[in-house]
Formats: sequence, structure tokens, C-alpha cells
Amino acid sequence: MQGLDLGADDYLPKPFDLAELEARVRALVRRGEGAPYPKLVCGALEWERSTGSFFLHGQPLVLRRREAAVLAAMITRAGKVTLKDRLLAEVFGFDDPVAPNTLELYIGRLRKKLEPDGPTIRTVRGVGYMLEAA
Repeated sequence: MQGLDLGADDYLPKPFDLAELEARVRALVRRGEGAPYPKLVCGALEWERSTGSFFLHGQPLVLRRREAAVLAAMITRAGKVTLKDRLLAEVFGFDDPVAPNTLELYIGRLRKKLEPDGPTIRTVRGVGYMLEAA
């Protein structure tokens, strides 16, 4: 139950039937296909989910692939803390070697690209980061 309170969409207790797991995964995929919000906005920053493109004040924001992945993870939770572990899991694959300060490097780059009047990325020490409208 705690997982649901922390933001999980579903819960499948063990032991479970493999057919039920497969049905739940299919339902989640169907739910994600018709994204209810094709464009997410945080202040002057816009993200078009269908193309993966970011715009700042209506102008295209040029981002590297992993910068875009970090920003996409954060804009979906704008105004809320995004856990550092969750960002790492969403941006890097299971087998990708990740240096200890890699995420901080991408956050620093994003802060520079969003300055001076875009949304800000606030560090929540020991927890993660928060994207906030300026």
C-alpha cells in the first residue's frame, strides 16, 4: 500500500498469475498511447510529448539526448521533487556505467540553458531536484 501512496499506478501482490501481469502491462501501454496531455508546460518551457521537442519562450531548445530525458522526467513532475534515483533510472539503462556526478553535470547544463528567465531547477539536498516555474 505504501507504494501506491508514493505514486505507483498499480500493485500486484505475490504470488501472481503471469496472465494477469501481462494483462496489466497491456492496459498500461494502452493508457499511455492516448496521452491526455500532449503538451506539458512549466512557465516559459513547453514539451511536446509526441515529438519530444522542448521550447523555451516559443523557441526550440537544443538539448542533447540525455539532457532531454532528464528534463522530460522533471517536467512530468513539475513543482514536485523528482528523486535522484528515479532520474538515474529513467535516463540511464540498467547496464550503463554512471559516474557519481553524472546527473549533476546534466542538471548544471540544463540550468544554463534555461537561464535567465526560464523555469529553475532547485536542488533538494539529499533527495533530488524540483523543476519550478520562474
